[in-house]
Amino acid sequence: MIYNKSEEFSISNSEARLLETLAVEGELSGYQMISCIEGFAAGEPLGSTSVYTGLKSLEEKGCLTARIDTSKRGKGPLPKKYRITEQGMEAAKSRVFDDLVEGTLQDGRFDLALSGMALLGKEAVLQALRRRRMNLEGRLDGIKERFVARGGGDLPLHQEELFRHSMVLLETERRFVAELIDRVKRTMR
Repeated sequence: MIYNKSEEFSISNSEARLLETLAVEGELSGYQMISCIEGFAAGEPLGSTSVYTGLKSLEEKGCLTARIDTSKRGKGPLPKKYRITEQGMEAAKSRVFDDLVEGTLQDGRFDLALSGMALLGKEAVLQALRRRRMNLEGRLDGIKERFVARGGGDLPLHQEELFRHSMVLLETERRFVAELIDRVKRTMR
């Protein structure tokens, strides 16, 4: 299946993380969601305000349903339990696919997509990663062409190093993606 960007609404990084967590864990309260996300090794932790604001926004977008959990005993208010909807699952999968292709290291979207790969099937992950690799190769070729057109090794050191820095970063990421494609082929079901 090919996932396409949804033009209906956008999903923030925080909301994507919430959707991924609910897709994997099932029905959770906001408090349980915070505990699950705190246990997640990669990425910045989400504060309780971000979690509850994100849950409310996702519920309004139709990505979640909520119910009051009346089985709770003891002090305090009854918790609200959230469950991902079909629309929410599609939004999560679409976001993971898009971010595997286009997410940047600077905005955290690629790392978030890596954590959500299990939501996609093997072929969709491979398709997204192959697109990413092609994008990286195109960007790398463009920088190399501009480097040569502007004088290459005859540029002043500071200008040459700006080009070299970009090329090294893109080549490193291209190599990572190529290795990841091989690992997905061997290990993902």
